[in-house]
Amino acid sequence: MSGWVGLDLSPLVVHRQTDDLLDVSRNCSFNAASSGGASIINYHWDWDDETTTDTAGPTATHRYAYKATFRVHLAVTDANGNTGSVTQSVMVH
Repeated sequence: MSGWVGLDLSPLVVHRQTDDLLDVSRNCSFNAASSGGASIINYHWDWDDETTTDTAGPTATHRYAYKATFRVHLAVTDANGNTGSVTQSVMVH
């Protein structure tokens, strides 16, 4: 039986370019933080543009092809099989 991985309420930190906006066709960096417990072994990022990325660490980079507001969804699994998820909106110009 799986449990729940506690995630901070704002674990998705978006590293923007030189201003406060995310730009089309430029890489956006994302960083997730967990709130203790067993080590997270898988991060599954859903970019809301019909693409996903799986990473072993808390960081990921993604490039959006068009302007829109996207709901980035992160689901994680820890070493004990527990899961957790969080969603954050990002606006791409």
